[in-house]
Amino acid sequence: MNKKVLIGIIIVALVLVAGYFLSEVEDVIYTAEEAEEIAEDWVRDEAPTFTERGGHELTHVDTEEVEDSRFRVTFDFNSNFAGYGTVGEDEAAAQVITPHTIVVTVEENEVIGAFTDEIFNEMTEEMVDEENGDEENGDEEETASVDLYFVEIIGGVEDIVAINREIEVVNGVEESAIVALLGGLTEDEDGEEISSSIPEGVELLSFELEEGVATVDFSAEIDPGGGSAWVTSIRDQIEQTLTQFDSVDEVIILVEGEEDALQP
Repeated sequence: MNKKVLIGIIIVALVLVAGYFLSEVEDVIYTAEEAEEIAEDWVRDEAPTFTERGGHELTHVDTEEVEDSRFRVTFDFNSNFAGYGTVGEDEAAAQVITPHTIVVTVEENEVIGAFTDEIFNEMTEEMVDEENGDEENGDEEETASVDLYFVEIIGGVEDIVAINREIEVVNGVEESAIVALLGGLTEDEDGEEISSSIPEGVELLSFELEEGVATVDFSAEIDPGGGSAWVTSIRDQIEQTLTQFDSVDEVIILVEGEEDALQP
């Protein structure tokens, strides 16, 4: 065979092979199932509200293809601690089962966005209002100045005293105040005379406020199994923290759903 003809055949063959592989690359199809798997792995490994605040019960809710090779994947999950993102050194994160919804955007099998409860950017760890520079809807909606009630003992005499604190508001200021109360005293507030009768590790299981009645359900750790004075202090801290609000006229305290469990 003529050498030039052979070289020509080889060149044509190489061009055809290269064209085949290029077409294969251009025609890569990304599926919803792949996007869901990538989004789930990212939430479990990278989303700070999930990884840093005891995320669990991650449940797939929906997957939407918003355009070619771009999917919006929605999950529900619970966290063991209130708030969003990495827990700061000065933050007293209270243990409370907190439900969240996270929407993860996956494009060509890469996570390009993730927002929790439509207000927290998991990739930048910033609130949405802060990102948009929305000063009017910033601090006024996200924080509140409230009184949290703790125990003060002076000369052997016990009293319930108020400590004013600026708290993050999630799911209403009344519930947020209880969450902050469970977190205990901050380093600046802690002293020899001020303490909390509420044991560490107590979780807020549910909170309902209807027609002036606040029904608060705590985990079993709130029952110290001690004397009536200790139980009374716990009840006083909770009740006075809640009745500072005009919206609360009565407080019902439950322990694991039982109303009569925490009694003096």
